Amino acid sequence: MHPLRPSSPARRIGLSIPLLAALAVSCASLAHGAVYSWTGPNGTWSSPANWNGGVGGTPGSVADTAIINSGVALTPRLVALDGDTTVGVFGAGFHQGAAVGTTVFNTTLTTADSTPRTLTVGSSVSGGVIRVASGVDTFAKVDQSTLTVSNGVKLALVGGEFMVGAITTTGTTHTHSELIGTVSLAAGSSLDVGTTTNRSTWVVGRKNVTHSNTGIDRLVDGRVVASAGSNVSAYLSTLIIGNNEGRSSADTLIKGAIDLRQATVSAFDVAGDAVIGHSLRVGATQGGGSQGALRLANTSARVGGNLLIGDNRANSDGLLDLANTTLSLEGNAVIDLSGQVSILAGGTSSGLRLSATSALTINALGANASDANAGYFITFENPDNDFTGIYFGLAWEGDKVAAMNNLVGNFAITWDNQMTLLNPTVFYDLGSNTTYLGVHVVPEPGTWVFGALAGVTVLLARRRKAAGNP
Repeated sequence: MHPLRPSSPARRIGLSIPLLAALAVSCASLAHGAVYSWTGPNGTWSSPANWNGGVGGTPGSVADTAIINSGVALTPRLVALDGDTTVGVFGAGFHQGAAVGTTVFNTTLTTADSTPRTLTVGSSVSGGVIRVASGVDTFAKVDQSTLTVSNGVKLALVGGEFMVGAITTTGTTHTHSELIGTVSLAAGSSLDVGTTTNRSTWVVGRKNVTHSNTGIDRLVDGRVVASAGSNVSAYLSTLIIGNNEGRSSADTLIKGAIDLRQATVSAFDVAGDAVIGHSLRVGATQGGGSQGALRLANTSARVGGNLLIGDNRANSDGLLDLANTTLSLEGNAVIDLSGQVSILAGGTSSGLRLSATSALTINALGANASDANAGYFITFENPDNDFTGIYFGLAWEGDKVAAMNNLVGNFAITWDNQMTLLNPTVFYDLGSNTTYLGVHVVPEPGTWVFGALAGVTVLLARRRKAAGNP
C-alpha cells in the first residue's frame, strides 16, 4: 500500500472522495435538457439548419447538450461561433455504437469573423461536461476524434468534468477496440478548465470499467496539446492522466498526455490528487498498461493532495516533466518503478516543492549519480544572469537533509550538472526553513558569486571582462 495520508478510507487507497464521486458520472448525464446533434456541413453555431436536421433550434442554454460527432466519417467539420454561447454538455466525437471498422471525427471550433468568442460549458449552479472521444465501450473498432480550438476561441468549463479519450461505462457488447481522442489548442486560442470557485475534474486517457466478458481494449489514448501562443488556465479538483482501472492484457495501453510547454499557463492548480500513469487495480489481468505524461514549462503549479506517478504493473509509464516550473505539493509523492519526475532548471529554479508534512517515496533507482533513468532526474543549467537567491531542482520544507541525502545516496535522485564551476548539493536553509538540492547565488558588485549549498565553499562563477573589452 502506498504511504498516503490516512485521512479517510478513500485517501488510504490514494484517491479522494470527491474524485470517486466525480468519476461516477455516467453517460446518462448527457441526457439532461435538450440534446442537439450537429447534422450540417461546415457552418455557424447559431444556424438551426445545422442542428438536428434543421428541427428544434440551436443549443444555447446551460440545460442543453451539444454533440458534434455525427458528420460523415473522414469529413472534418468546421463549426464557427458567431456569438458567445453556453451549454451544459459539449461532446466532440462522443461515440456510442457497435459499428466495426474505423470512424474518424475531426471538429474545429472557430469564429465566424475576427471577433473573439467563448463557448462556456456549465455554470456555477450546474457543473458542465466536456467529452472528446469518450463514452461507453461499444464504439467502433477504431475511433479517432480530434477537437481543434482555433485562434480567437475560448473553451471554458465551469465545474464538472473534462474527459479526453476515456471509457466511462461498460456497454452491452464489446470488441477489442481502439479509442483515440485529441484536443489541439491553436495559437490565439484559450482553454479554461474550472474556476477558483467551481473546480473541474480533468481526465485524459482512462478506462475505469471492468468487463464481465473476455473483451479487452487494446488502446485508449487521450491527448491535449497546446501550440505556442495558446493560453491555458486550470483549477482542478482532481487530475488523472493515463489510468487503467479495468481489465488488461499483454498489449493493453491506456495512455494520456497533457503537453502545455508551448502555452502560456496562468494557473495549474489541483486541489486534490494528481494521478499520472498509475493504476490501483490488483490481479494479473487488471490495471496494466497505464501510461501518462504531464509536461509544463515556465509556470508554477500546485497539487493539494497526493501525487502518484507510475506503478509497478507491466507496460506502465508515468512522467512529470517540469521545465523552469515549480510544483508545490501539500500531500505525499510516490514515484513508483515505472515513474519519473524530469526537471530542467534552465535559468530559474524548477522542481517539486514539498511541504513539511509531505512524504517522498521513490522506487525507481538509477545505476549511478548521473543516471537519467532515476525516479527523480534534474538537469542543471547556468542560472540566468539576473538570478539571485537559492537555485534549486528540489525543495522540501523543514530540515530534511538526512531524508534527501538518503534518496541521493540510493540514486533515486540524480542529476546532470551543466553549470560552470558550480556543484549542486543538499543543504538546509535556516531562513526559509527548507532543505534544497541546488546552489545559492549571491551577487556582488561587478561579479556573480555562488555559494555552495552547505554554505562552506564560495565559488567565483563569472567576472566582468576587462575594461575596454565588455
